This record gives sequence, structure tokens and C-alpha cells, in this order.
Amino acid sequence: MEDHTTRCRLKDHGRVLARMANFQTIRPARPSPATWRFYHAMPHGLCDGLRRRLIPGAFVNTTSVQARKREALAAHASQKAWLDASQEWTRISGR
Repeated sequence: MEDHTTRCRLKDHGRVLARMANFQTIRPARPSPATWRFYHAMPHGLCDGLRRRLIPGAFVNTTSVQARKREALAAHASQKAWLDASQEWTRISGR
């Protein structure tokens, strides 16, 4: 989803820029000492921006929470319908 990608870029750039003292200000400010962590997940459809299939290098077993996740996703019926159509999910997943 483009909004997620854009948000990630903004956060990543902000993380870098927050540690830079790149210009003078009226009231001197020190660079942020904060530690930042970013977690990335596989994109919807398992394809990159050029529609190339992505192969993950690590996995987390989420079997124990799949039923709950399906319930949560079902609560977003309009978003699921839009994702299925816009991301061609049924064609990719074989459903």
C-alpha cells in the first residue's frame, strides 16, 4: 500500500535527519540520541514494486494467531474487497 510505503520512507528519513546537526538555529538543538528500530514485513501479494516475486529469508510461525487474525480482517470487509481487486490477490494466491 502506497501510504504505508510513504510513511516508512518518512520515518526512515526522519530517523537519519534527527541525528544530524545540519544547520544553525536561533536556539541550538542537539541531535536526537534516540535509538530507532524498524520492522519490515512482506508486502501484500509477496511482490516488490516492480511485481517481482519476493522470497522471504526468515519466517515467524503465526499459526496460533491465524484464526484471530482472520476474524480481525473479516471486520474490514470493504478494505478486503478493495485489496483483493486492486492487488489482484485472488489471482496471486490462487483463491
